[in-house]
Amino acid sequence: LALDLLGSHGQTVWHHDGDERAGRATLQLGDGDFVAEAAGCTVVSDFRQRDVAAGGEGAPLSALADDILFASAPRPTAILNLGGMANLTILTAGDVLAFDVGPAGSLLDGLARRLLAVPFDRDGAAAARGSADPALVRTILAHPFFAAAPPKSTGRDTFGERFVTGLLGAAGELAHDDVLASAVRAVALSVADALERFVADRPGELVVAGGGVRNHALLRSLAEHTGVPVVTSDRYGVPPDAREAHVFAVLAARHVLGEPATRVGATGAAAGRVLGKLSPPPPH
Repeated sequence: LALDLLGSHGQTVWHHDGDERAGRATLQLGDGDFVAEAAGCTVVSDFRQRDVAAGGEGAPLSALADDILFASAPRPTAILNLGGMANLTILTAGDVLAFDVGPAGSLLDGLARRLLAVPFDRDGAAAARGSADPALVRTILAHPFFAAAPPKSTGRDTFGERFVTGLLGAAGELAHDDVLASAVRAVALSVADALERFVADRPGELVVAGGGVRNHALLRSLAEHTGVPVVTSDRYGVPPDAREAHVFAVLAARHVLGEPATRVGATGAAAGRVLGKLSPPPPH
């Protein structure tokens, strides 16, 4: 199968958390020219820069393709990505609303590495054995990012290893399973609170994608605390592990078609901007 077009996001090594004194900044490694030479096709890359230049957060960009990926989903619908960060896209009959909610895998996997000496809590089994500690849940949710109004984005510079270390200090002598159960509940409550605070129309369902769909304890907690039916993105033909790949394929296509992608409600960027930079293919 010959490639015609490739959308390359790159590897994020820095993404602002909204408080840079000199303005927002984001940096992804993976130059599109090198990708074009390796893949032998046209490449669109560096999607975030134009969004930031146009006054946006540069994230979550997935919202700029979800109208196509989830075209068959009833409106209003909430799309929840559970990657390192949790982010929401709210699809309505009109505009799109999207924002980062807070940590997901960065917190849960960070705790699993420190407490269980494994990369992640497989199936959420340890969290399912534990009992959430209300005080520790409150400690997590006391971070001011959760209450900040959209547009907003965050990253591991806020919710990475330093945050995990501080949380372990606050956990004291709690059992490891209880710490993980507390983190799962905090992630679920952060989503529930975001839907309550920032979303005008209650969604008919919560469509979940990303690696977090494998954490069964988290999915159960989301259903319990949001009160919204939880389904995975498979229902709409989008494999949870491939949603981000699908997003950047759509954004690459929108670039070559000259189709504006930015939406004020998604990232805060001024509308009407075409995202990405084009690298032509090598000559045949």
